Amino acid sequence: MLQTASANDVDSLFSTTHSYIRIYAKDDKELIAITQALLDKALTSNSIELQAAAYMGMAYAQRYIHTNTMAAIEVPALKAYELIIKKNPCKALEYLNWLQDARCDLPHQQYDKALNIFLDNLAMAQQLDCKAVQVTTLLQIGSSVYEQQQRYPEALQYKLQALRLGDSLGLPSQQIAEITQDIGLLHYKVKNYQAALRFWHQTHQIYTKEDLHERNYTNNINNLGLAHRQLRQYDSAMYYFQQATHEAMFQRDTVWIGITRGNAGDVLLAQKKYQAALSYLRYDLSQSIVYKEWGNVCLSMLAIAKVYEAQQNFSAARNILDSALWIMNKHTLTLHRNNEQEHILLWKNICNQKAEIFNATRQYDSAYYFKNLYAIYSDSLQSLNPYETLLKQQGSFDMEKQRTINQLLAAEGTHKANLLIASIAISLLLLLALGLGFNFYRVHKRQDNLAKEKLQLENEKMLALQTATQTQLKAEQEQHLRLTEQLRFQEEKALLEQQSKEQELASKHRELTMMSLLLSSKNEVLEQILAKLDEIGINERAYPALKNIKSQINQSFRTEDEWQRFKIHFEAVHPNFYTNLAIKHPDLTKTELQHCAFARMRLTTQQVADMLVQSKRTADTMRYRLRKTLNLSPEDDLTEYLQQF
Repeated sequence: MLQTASANDVDSLFSTTHSYIRIYAKDDKELIAITQALLDKALTSNSIELQAAAYMGMAYAQRYIHTNTMAAIEVPALKAYELIIKKNPCKALEYLNWLQDARCDLPHQQYDKALNIFLDNLAMAQQLDCKAVQVTTLLQIGSSVYEQQQRYPEALQYKLQALRLGDSLGLPSQQIAEITQDIGLLHYKVKNYQAALRFWHQTHQIYTKEDLHERNYTNNINNLGLAHRQLRQYDSAMYYFQQATHEAMFQRDTVWIGITRGNAGDVLLAQKKYQAALSYLRYDLSQSIVYKEWGNVCLSMLAIAKVYEAQQNFSAARNILDSALWIMNKHTLTLHRNNEQEHILLWKNICNQKAEIFNATRQYDSAYYFKNLYAIYSDSLQSLNPYETLLKQQGSFDMEKQRTINQLLAAEGTHKANLLIASIAISLLLLLALGLGFNFYRVHKRQDNLAKEKLQLENEKMLALQTATQTQLKAEQEQHLRLTEQLRFQEEKALLEQQSKEQELASKHRELTMMSLLLSSKNEVLEQILAKLDEIGINERAYPALKNIKSQINQSFRTEDEWQRFKIHFEAVHPNFYTNLAIKHPDLTKTELQHCAFARMRLTTQQVADMLVQSKRTADTMRYRLRKTLNLSPEDDLTEYLQQF
């Protein structure tokens, strides 16, 4: 099937495959290993499209694990580009544009290089008449180059250009809807909510007219609710969130059901309908945990904590915020690689809410600590947008420049008026000519002085701009050092916790082994005592007390308490052993389960016989029957087989 699939089909297959692998791969190494196996398999085929898509799969994987080396992403992507360029040049340009998107990611941020290649690709797409590529290239320039730098005016310019080009080229209405939706999101980011609503209503009309039911449609309805919520139009916001929930239910999209219900909960929270908000927010939290959407998990926890705080339940609010902090620490790399700004914003909001709760409960030292962390993360957010800071400084300089120009124009107007008066006066009074000439000289001198002052002012502005830039860079470096130190502290804390868990497990393992040996030794001693009593040949009628002793010794062999204590210690060291074993082998008896536990601990048959008060032959026979019950061949090792449970 792969041999005959089109390039788009193959790309879709590999995109779906890598989405599945990213979710279920245990770690980054396993993700790369599986991707490499797919690539090796594709290289054995004769399909160029399949091979190119497999190389792009490797590039996807390297980008997903957030590699610090751009070459690891670039090499397979360029290989895919070289394979497909002759057969499908438009698809090759898409691969090359994807690579430029990756250049703009953290930690690479090669914006200038990416922009130059984007523009070259745009010109090439026009020559090759790749209409869709022309539009997507403009959108990628707006999103990857400018929007990631928070240079929103330039981003909006390119996205509007993409919309005009898409209309002129007659692109399908679905693609036009995606563009208008993207432009609306850009307006939303700069808090121009009315403009965002206009574009999202256009998108909504297209989806409704074409009767398209897909994830983007649900997303757009949800966006309409977000804009109305920001405008405090809560009834309209709730209406659209409910519509988005119905659409998600129609599409059986459990992820979006959780998101839209969570947003509805936020509206109820803003209206102080706390109890009603809780059910929505908890549903969003449960769905986010199921699908490992850790950023949304933390957002849901923040909203739930606000409900508890409003209800004066500070203990519950603090507990759920502690859970959010634990998730932030555990998944910090995943959250950071997805969106650095949103990651830092989450830290900022969690610290702020923790400070408020500690302050409300009069724990002022803790409140002060989290307020300081809140200030640090606030500074980090500002340092992520140095372009906006420079724009504000430049705006101040432009205002000062315009004020100076206005002064010069006013002076020039006064100068012209004086010249007119001087001309009239000369015609009337020759005696005043010298005085008027002197006045002209004074005005001219003043104009020269103003020009010099203007030049000096511009130099001072330039120096101030350089000083501000250097101060900003220094602050960014200091902030980076603080964050690095904080991450190091978190890593050391996690390492200590891991070592503590390992030491605790080793201690439990030693306790289990000691208990097994003591139980075996105790049974062996009791057997020896019984044997001695039998050798003596005690008359049980004459000595009823000794008869009672033998009965107690025999009873101690069969005590259930010792086995239960052994089982508790065993399950502490090997959790879920009995559960997993029973799932695969449901017919095992209690005695067979005991023998499985002893074999899992690598006890010899003699030690097992002593513990169960059996002969070694009986223990060997029991182990032989156990192997048959487990369907093990003579070559299979029973102890090694049980290690997997």
